[in-house]
Amino acid sequence: MIREDMSSREIKTIYRELVQNYAVVFPSDPLGILNMHIGAYARHEWKAKEPAVLDLAWRNGVEIPQVKELIEKGKTRKEAILEASKNMQLKVSGTEVEKWLRELRKEKPRRVEVVAKPKVVEQVKTYEKPLEDAKAEIFGLPATPSTTLPEEGYPRRVAKYFIHGIAYSVIMTVLVFVWAVVTVLLVAVGSLIGLIIGFILFFTILGGLNCFLIDAIWSIPTRTAWTSLLAHGLALFFFLIIANIPAFLINLTEHSLATTMVLFIVYAFVDGFIAKNVAEMWKE
Repeated sequence: MIREDMSSREIKTIYRELVQNYAVVFPSDPLGILNMHIGAYARHEWKAKEPAVLDLAWRNGVEIPQVKELIEKGKTRKEAILEASKNMQLKVSGTEVEKWLRELRKEKPRRVEVVAKPKVVEQVKTYEKPLEDAKAEIFGLPATPSTTLPEEGYPRRVAKYFIHGIAYSVIMTVLVFVWAVVTVLLVAVGSLIGLIIGFILFFTILGGLNCFLIDAIWSIPTRTAWTSLLAHGLALFFFLIIANIPAFLINLTEHSLATTMVLFIVYAFVDGFIAKNVAEMWKE
């Protein structure tokens, strides 16, 4: 049976492991960066520091049995974190944290799983602006200077646009054939109603595929309710049609294999850029 709250000892243990992870992953200023991440998550996503700590810990691979068990019982990650953090209060002094860091320095270097780091960094970078109260103490820690996360390199970002565009085009081409078969069956059964259902299905598939790719490539979670997917697909379809008008006109005047290949490569970047920016409109 899941307990309704976590004891101070349990949350302090989780927080300590999170501090230790940051000390390894961000050795130049672990507390400054951790404070900034917690503050950003607390302000823009969780509205409280305790679930923000649990979320960061979970993303960084810290084991939280209560959250894990709630997810296994069907809760979403957010629901599980909120329920686990009920009535929880974290109190940590700056002296304690400094002691943890001193103990860590005495230990042999250890390897920390950093799979979650890019996702956490990308999530924090999407927030509106640095915390105005960044100089205030967080969890009793000494005030730390504002730390700016390094921007993702331009070549890497452009490569992601290309991968996003190519992946979307290839997968969608396959899904269109499947959709066409399903739509024909729906029309055969329900005539006009079947056709309407077919188009709703088409736009939902468009939105769903883009949600999958934005999470897989850019680590940006988006809303996945069917109404959100439908609106997402409609918006994406509209912007892609507008963007592809020049390619259509070029193909009419200069139709050749070379032209088609060049346009395919160029529009992989264009489609990836559009798909990412449309998906961010439904960001969680």
